[in-house]
Amino acid sequence: MRRGVLAGVAILVVAGLVVSLATGLARTAWTAGLYRAGLLVDGGASTVPPGMFSQTPTAPSVAPATLKPVLGTVDDEPDPKAATLRKLLAHVPGGNVGTIAYEVADALTGTVITGQRAGTGMMPASTLKILTTTALLSELGPDATFDTSVVEESAATSVGASASASPTTTSATKSRIVIIGGGDPYLETTTDASAYPQRASVDELAAAAAKALKKAGRTSVTVDWDASWFTGTGWNPAWPSNYRDVVSTTSSLWVDEGKLPSGARSTQPAHDAAAAFAKALTKHGVKATVGKSDPGFAASKAGQSATELATVHSMPLSEIVNYVLLHSDNDGAEVLFRQLGRAVGGNGSIGSAQKALHTVLSRLGLWDAAIKVDDGSGLSRGDRVPPATLVKAVDLAMSEAHPELRPVILGLPLAGVDGSLAGRFFSSGTSAALGEVHAKTGTLTGTHALAGYVLTKQGSLVSFAFVVNNAGNGYDARVWLDRATAALASCGC
Repeated sequence: MRRGVLAGVAILVVAGLVVSLATGLARTAWTAGLYRAGLLVDGGASTVPPGMFSQTPTAPSVAPATLKPVLGTVDDEPDPKAATLRKLLAHVPGGNVGTIAYEVADALTGTVITGQRAGTGMMPASTLKILTTTALLSELGPDATFDTSVVEESAATSVGASASASPTTTSATKSRIVIIGGGDPYLETTTDASAYPQRASVDELAAAAAKALKKAGRTSVTVDWDASWFTGTGWNPAWPSNYRDVVSTTSSLWVDEGKLPSGARSTQPAHDAAAAFAKALTKHGVKATVGKSDPGFAASKAGQSATELATVHSMPLSEIVNYVLLHSDNDGAEVLFRQLGRAVGGNGSIGSAQKALHTVLSRLGLWDAAIKVDDGSGLSRGDRVPPATLVKAVDLAMSEAHPELRPVILGLPLAGVDGSLAGRFFSSGTSAALGEVHAKTGTLTGTHALAGYVLTKQGSLVSFAFVVNNAGNGYDARVWLDRATAALASCGC
């Protein structure tokens, strides 16, 4: 049933194989030094330029790949090459790196080839993002967008009212402009016209709102904000305070992922978004000031009688998922986690998102009793996911039955080429994976993981998840993971 879709996946994989290896040894020493020095990390923004290791391979002209199962059919004897794969994994050097759990499956048939502790709940780190994005795509579909709107709300107020005022005291109309956050994780301050896909911006929103306001004769306004789409705390209680430099306080209204121009993380992202919008309005000819921090007015939910002035739409969910997975974006993943809570009928709180993930994964056949989820990014050290669940999720995203999940596999980084795998697979014994392995990375202190798929040397498509917990040396654990997935790529099966 999966052959048609997987053949297409294989063609895309083969088309990206050409990666230069001439500087492999130099990159190995350089990358090792960065990791040991703490200058290159996963699960957050890199502290080195993101393009440092990027390569853009030239796609060769290739004939469509012929996929074949690693194992025989149910009625056949198992393919002896599966035993070869097991042997290869068993002899990957440097395996004494911590508690290892993994599963490898035939992506065509779903048959498990080999595994170790595959059903054990392991700390997944950022590989959890595979489940978060899978669940939201299943609920909303890849074309869904998230809106940021501006409305004008008016209310009658008494003029000259006092304790002795007469019942005939006149009234005046007081109005306010409210920017309403709909949970766009990538709303920006200004639009980058050269970027693809285009992200929404408060500058674009302000230009449209200013046009409507000036048409109505309004040249001066007060800007308030509504961030009620997500409720409850914006800071996950499972995160330690020192995470504030790798993840923002989650909000349904923010700009630049809750980051200030200084690079620091905002503690009041909705207010700062309103301030950025007011500044943009002023630039477009409508003098604007930010309302006071009055919970009864400035941060209150916009009334039902409000008139819409302007709206901007986020990138499609498919593109958001691609970016979150490619760059292991914690902030984007947490917004998607809250959106999942809303999508399943909840209020956008952390608790509603946790329940929603359980509901959707159960419906998809992915939930396991060993799963425990605190957040959507995998930053919590309390998260637990079995490797077998990650493999099933990758397989599901490839299946003909769930084309809506395709952005999950299309968003996985390519070994040695892009995203969080750009600086990987240059160590000894890993070159077979370059341009072959597509995988989501995962890294926390003592935890390292890779989950994705690879086209083997003989044209078989396999899905995998390797997780190391309690690692004593983070760099060594990463090299072992790279070697293990390179063994899959080099397998003559």
